[in-house]
Amino acid sequence: MKSLIAVAGLLLAVPALLGSGVQRLWAMRLFSPVQVPNGLVRAAEYMRDHGDGRDVFQDSQLDRTCVVAALSERSTYAAQTFTTMSYNGDLLQQRVTLVDRLTGLREAAAVTATAQQLGMRWFLLEPGDQVAWPDAIMRSPVFELDGYRLYRF
Repeated sequence: MKSLIAVAGLLLAVPALLGSGVQRLWAMRLFSPVQVPNGLVRAAEYMRDHGDGRDVFQDSQLDRTCVVAALSERSTYAAQTFTTMSYNGDLLQQRVTLVDRLTGLREAAAVTATAQQLGMRWFLLEPGDQVAWPDAIMRSPVFELDGYRLYRF
């Protein structure tokens, strides 16, 4: 009986002592291939810290891994994961088309009005992604780090 209690105590002590920061252990890279860039994490935190819980955002990469939605605690306007689902497929395709139109606009007033009409509060432009927006908008992200640019509408 004493040995059973000792083993149980040992098993409880390991996570109690080593549990904090377990996601940063060296072995996690072996088990989880997903690595999230610092700029993406900080942009998501900015949305969470400077917005409302009801805010809707759009990621230029369509938040394929749902990392932005998870870290920002915000809803995405259109997200395409690597899994194909027929549920609401037409609605998703319609929204992706609207996002493509938004990124192709060339007038500042049209960009802002369209984003607001779609209900988007935030737009996260990832490094290397291009939009046709005018310099007036492109030069004024509310947050920028490591090539990630966050715009608020």
